[in-house]
Parts: sequence; C-alpha cells; structure tokens
Amino acid sequence: MLKYELKKILIKQKGIILILALLLYKSIFSFYEIQSVYYLPSHEDREIYEAYICYLNGNLTEEKEKFILVEKEKIESVKSQYNYISIDLYDYRLSEEEYIEKYHEIQEYLKRDRAFQEVWSKYKYVMLNPSNRYFIPYDIPSLSVDRLDYLLVMVIIVLTVNFFFTERDTNMLVYIKSSKKGRGSTATTKWGIMMALSIIVVLLISGVEYIITIFYMDTVYLNYPLQSLEFYANSPYSLTMGQVWGSIIALRCIGLASFCSIVIVLGEITRSKILTLFIPTATMFLQGVIGTDKSLAYRIPFLTGLIKGTGYFRGNATVTMLKGTAIEETVKVFSNIPKDYLIKMIILALICIISSLGTVVLSYKNKQHKKKIVYSLLLILFLLSGCNTVQNDNVYTHNLNISKNFLLVQNENYYILGEDTNAVRIDKKSGEKEKLIRNSFYECTDPSVISRNYLQGENYYYYTYNKNARVINQINLESLTEKNIFTTNTEDKYYFLNLYLKYVDFKNIEKIWSFFIADDDLFLVMYDGRVVKVDIKSNKKEVVIDEGMFRYNISFDGNYIYYINSNLELKRYNIHTKESTVIIDKRVTRLYLMPDGILCADKNALYSVNKDGTSLKRIINASVNELSSDEKYIYYTERNSNNLYRISKDGGKGEIISDENILDFEVLTNSNYIYCRINGSYEPRYELLNKE
Repeated sequence: MLKYELKKILIKQKGIILILALLLYKSIFSFYEIQSVYYLPSHEDREIYEAYICYLNGNLTEEKEKFILVEKEKIESVKSQYNYISIDLYDYRLSEEEYIEKYHEIQEYLKRDRAFQEVWSKYKYVMLNPSNRYFIPYDIPSLSVDRLDYLLVMVIIVLTVNFFFTERDTNMLVYIKSSKKGRGSTATTKWGIMMALSIIVVLLISGVEYIITIFYMDTVYLNYPLQSLEFYANSPYSLTMGQVWGSIIALRCIGLASFCSIVIVLGEITRSKILTLFIPTATMFLQGVIGTDKSLAYRIPFLTGLIKGTGYFRGNATVTMLKGTAIEETVKVFSNIPKDYLIKMIILALICIISSLGTVVLSYKNKQHKKKIVYSLLLILFLLSGCNTVQNDNVYTHNLNISKNFLLVQNENYYILGEDTNAVRIDKKSGEKEKLIRNSFYECTDPSVISRNYLQGENYYYYTYNKNARVINQINLESLTEKNIFTTNTEDKYYFLNLYLKYVDFKNIEKIWSFFIADDDLFLVMYDGRVVKVDIKSNKKEVVIDEGMFRYNISFDGNYIYYINSNLELKRYNIHTKESTVIIDKRVTRLYLMPDGILCADKNALYSVNKDGTSLKRIINASVNELSSDEKYIYYTERNSNNLYRISKDGGKGEIISDENILDFEVLTNSNYIYCRINGSYEPRYELLNKE
C-alpha cells in the first residue's frame, strides 16, 4: 500500500518533478539572494571589506574600537587632501605630475573608503549594545527575512489536492471504502505520506540554504548572538543565530504540515477541488496585505506565521519613512510576539494535524456524524485563535514613589519624559527627540503642567493641571492623536443678585497624586493614600484601597496593585477579585516591582521576594534609598551618601557606579544608560549615566 501510494504521488502525479523543480529554483534564488547582500560593487572593495571584518570579527573590544576611530580619522583626512589637490589642479596651482605624485601617496586610503563606510555602518549598530551584537560580514537572507515561501506552499497545496481528489474524481473512492482493509490503511497511508512529504521538503530546502550560506560564511558566525543580525535588533531572546535557525526550521516543518492538514480537512468538508485549491491559496496571499504591522500575519489562525518562522524571534521593529518632502515619520512595522502565543500556535498546529488524521479516517469509514464533531472542533479552534487578544499577565511594571521628581516611562525602544508643559519621546538608540503634544492651541492657552504620566502598549497617558481643571489625556503613539479620558474641574460657578461669579476651589488641586490604567478602568492614587477606581466610560467611582499609603510606595503590573500601607505592611490587591493580602511578614519602607519579582527594603537590608510572597531572600545589608533594576542587576542608592551602586540579582558585593549625589534615577531597559537626577550646586541636573 505504501509503495503504491508513493509511486502514485511521486511518479504518476509528477510530484518528484515538482519537488525537484522547487529545489532547483530555491538553489538559484538562494545563490542570487546571498550574492545581493554583497553591498560593494567591485571585487577589490569586497576584499578590503572582508579584511576589515576578518580583524573586527566577533565582539567589540576597546582595541577594535580604537582601530575603527583611527581609521575613520585617516580616511577623512585623506579625502580632504584629495579634495584640496583636485581644486589646486583645477585652478592650475598644481601641475599634472605633481597631482599624480600626491594622488599616489593617498591612493591606498582612498581605495578603502567604500569598504570602510560599510564597516562604519556596522560599528554604529554594534556599539549601541556590544554585549549581544557582534561583527559579522553579511546578513543571512534565509534567517533575516520576513517572507512567506509562496512557491513552497503552492506546491504542497497542489500535491495534497491531487493526491486526495484522484480517487474521488475517478470513483475509485467507492471501491476503496467498500474494502474493510483498504478504507482503513489507505486513509492513514495517504495522510502519513503528505505529512512526511511536507516535512521532508522543508528540510531539503533548509539544507540547500544552509549549504549555500556556509559556502560564503564561516560556520563560527552561527554561534554569535542573534542580535548581531539587524533584523533581530530588538529580539528579547538570548539565543545564537544557529539556535534560532534550527528553531525556525522546526517551526516551518510544523507549520507546513498543519497547513497541509487544513487543506485535507477543507477537501473533506467542501468535496470541491476548486474550493479546496482556492481557499488556502487566497488565505496565503491575503496574509501579505493585512496592514503595516506585519506581525499580524503571525497571529491569524491559518498558521502561515509558523511557515515564515522568523517573526516569532524578531521583537519590535520600526522604520523611518519620508512623509512629503521634509517630514520623517516613524512607523511600527512589527510588534513583539510573546512566547506564550507561539506556544499556543504550536499546540493549535499539532491539534490540526491530529484532527486531520481523524477526519480522513472517519471519512473513509463513512462516519459522517463523527466527522461533524471534528469539523466543529477545528472551527472552534480557529475562532479562538483568531480572537485571541494576546493579553498577557504581568507583562509590564509601573512603579510610583514620592521621591521620583522626574516623569519617565519607557518600553524597549524609547522612553518618554514629562517636561513641564509637554511630553518628549526619546529614541534609545539615536537619542532623537519628538514632542508628543501636538495640539495647536495647547501652548497658546493657559499653560498646563504635566504632573504624572503612564505608558501602556501604544498609548501614553499624562495627568496635567492648570488653574481651571485637572485632566488625564491619552495620546496614541502611532497616530499621535489625543483624547481626554478624565476631567475634574477645580472651579465652581454660582450666581448672586443675578450676577455670575466664579470660585476656584483650591482644595481640589491637591487631591490626585498619581494614576494608572487597566482596561477601561482608571485608578487614581489620592494624596490621602486612598486608591479610587474610575470607570472611564461611565465615570463611576469606587474606593478600592483605603488604609493609607507609606510615602506612596505603590506599583502595578496589570493584575495586582502592590503597596506599602501605613503600618509598613507589603500588600497586594487583586483588581479582578478585589482581594487584598499581605505578601510578607516584615515591615518595609521601600518597594520596587520587577517583571519577575519584588524588591523591598527596610533600614538595614535589601530583599527580593516572589510576587506571591514566596522565596524571601536578603540581597545585601545596606541602607537603601532608591531602587531600580534590569535583566541582570539591581541598582540602588545608599541613604547616607546617595552614591549609585549595582549588585547581581543573586546577591554579592555592591559595585559603585557613580559617586555623585544622586537624588533619584531610573534604569533604561534595552539600553546602556541610567537616567538620573543629580544634586547640583544651585539646582538639580539631569544626566544619562553609563551602566558600566
């Protein structure tokens, strides 16, 4: 049975010819594509470039950086000399012989210019984060392109439809179903052949791409961090290029096999060859035109994202485009896809594969009522995956403290500062600044001071006030459109003897201290220590915490409010169940929420603890003032000196970073800098300090 079915699909239905043609095309295309990454036009330029990279290969060291800077200075100097002698020749201040003599003296460095420009471009990329960005000569096209292999998918669609519809078109299916042995073994054999064929084709194509890649690049580069490829600049994973390449191949195998399963099930549902060809083909092409943000193709329920594979490891990505003649616009082209969503897609793909086997077997056994159950199961799974909002638990942290005298919120790519009467977005890589409040009348009216701010997803919120009102506004960071979500007037109007009078209630000015947002609810932290929940749509208010707050130590992670109450108890409040519990049996005065736990301190020591109160651990004996953290370290200032220190999350000895008198600070994630407010001679100054 197996040999007969293999002969049918590979020989009679020309499957072997289709697969060989596909491999030949992929070989030619991969060869052409890897040639296209050679940016330099001439063989001589490429040799110079490769000589540079051969020396710079790997991580950026002080020696390599010094070499690059000296080389740049020499080349710039030589280009300037060439410009001078060219002008002198043109103005007859030099003879041709003198020009040629001087030109030969600088010719060697002039030849290096084009190659060095590529090196300089790579240096500017690597220097932004030397710890996980290494020098590599060229990109790996098969690893750093967000592209669906349309030809591969079309070949699988055609092979699957022909393979399963041949018996139906010739009425052979009737005879197969009438045979007890045939209807069972035929169904499983045909299904198994298509699953295996899908996986084998992916492995063959990946093998071709790998052979062509290592022909041009040393395999040692595959051991370099993934972020060495600019395509993965903001990837949240600490993996090598080789590890990710292997993972992507595995995802493509699962994705193509599941896509093949969907084609099989569609064929059994529709019983129409045309529809079975059309629906998957249309779906495949539609995923390429679904919008500016290409990550949507990885979230739709038709599993084309798994066939692509690369996007699950990419992280956030933006591009800067020219709008009109002089205005640059930054557009988000890809949104980070959380790990748990990838796991859900893999599970969904495996369920599709298993369900397709059940569907084929039941179809060949004429069990129609059971088939309907399988169809319903698949339909429900598709709807669930398509409607997934990808809302994750505890994916962000927001910390408040009375000592914070600057307004900084951040994500992976930028941080936003509230600066008096406006908010400024600052790119972590380039340092480019952009004002967010674009209202033409904003600065012409009574100026409002930004008092607090908050960032959630693509929405930035700020609390501002003037003599008339206290408002919270929302700015969409993609479109920069602004809308008001909360207003409280500080003025009251009344009439006396038919005359209109206005009374400003200055008591209202001090009521709201800060805020944060969850879904459609606004949480106001009041100056008296209460936390009030406000329904943004109905404006209905409810006090949820009313036990005082020690120096406004309060944090939020999307599900829980963490706070230190007036009794110095560290507690958390569940915004869904409305339950408040004590986390640890210890009096503390400092609180800082991390993505994976909590930092807290008393006057003698700094501690870490899980969010549920387990695994309380003493980090260091120190009198801690301010706290912050990143992936590896905890940063703190000592109460007496206000010097800035860092310490490993596992504990150890504190390492001093700055001996300045730092009043407060915040570590910039995905960056090498810390934003600080430093006590100056006359007034505090704000600086970016290097973590190292």
